[in-house]
Amino acid sequence: MFRKIGNFLAKDDGDEFSLHYSLSLKDWIDFLIHLLISLIFLIITAGLLYSVDRKSDFKELISVGIVFALGLFLLCEGLSKVVRVKKNIIRIIKKENQLIHRNTLFSSKKYKLSDIERFVFLEKEQHAFGTTKKVSCIYNIIQLELKNSKTQYLLKINTNNIKRVVWKRNGSLLNIELGSITENIVKELNRNK
Repeated sequence: MFRKIGNFLAKDDGDEFSLHYSLSLKDWIDFLIHLLISLIFLIITAGLLYSVDRKSDFKELISVGIVFALGLFLLCEGLSKVVRVKKNIIRIIKKENQLIHRNTLFSSKKYKLSDIERFVFLEKEQHAFGTTKKVSCIYNIIQLELKNSKTQYLLKINTNNIKRVVWKRNGSLLNIELGSITENIVKELNRNK
């Protein structure tokens, strides 16, 4: 049985449950924006290096290094939007009493189903740099609660909307799309554990 939940695909064949992800238009736009900004910084770095001579001041070389590092950071940040785990992010193998979570492309964690209490999600907000009032990003985190009262991070779910999402604590304008996707994924995980 296949169930599409936003950009996620829940696959359940009775013995095994798996969760897959497909990139959204927002992921590709975020990647292109980061790529464009990083290329601007790298072009500025090339221009600064061309203008630097052997008698350059140490401060000039440090500033060139900082601009180059910022360009590389933004390039890596953009690549992380599209180069990520997409297949079998979470697998529940009922016969083996095991949950396998692929947190990166090269590593995964295993948990026994008998050690799992439940799956929960938290609503999070990221504030704009230097302020606590202006929210720049809203996302949900799915966590695994173990029977020994420990929690483990499993999955971060961002909105697929390209428009800026309005979030007010007192006005309570919640991102309905993000909440329903997260809630449906948590229901599927709890049902299959």
